[in-house]
Amino acid sequence: MQADGTTAQISEKWFGKDIFVNNFEAPAEPIVPDTTGKKLVVGLDDSFPPMGFRDENNEIVGFDIDLAKEVGKRIGYEVVLQPIDWASKELELDTGNIDCIWNAFTITPERQETMLMTAPYLANNQVIVVKP
Repeated sequence: MQADGTTAQISEKWFGKDIFVNNFEAPAEPIVPDTTGKKLVVGLDDSFPPMGFRDENNEIVGFDIDLAKEVGKRIGYEVVLQPIDWASKELELDTGNIDCIWNAFTITPERQETMLMTAPYLANNQVIVVKP
């Protein structure tokens, strides 16, 4: 998504040209299992504009939403957006109510011991988190 400019387009849509999107390197050979037809339940805060929020039609929109949908499209997952109580995000992940957390999640050494995280995709160190 970095190489073809998609990440930059999504960033500019929500932030203008003022926000730096990390130029992280993708693995040389990404490991992507056959996921056709599978669902990815994405836990998020739906009251955190411009990352994820409800528009005038009560649809969940935002930077993280567009990014999650694009990743889902590329890996063959149907993305299901699941608003969660942000105070319970780790519990939601641990109990399997959601498959990943996609929204303003800070990397800490403690979280890295129990969760798999991507490289940060914004300069403020936001990450995607999945249960190992």
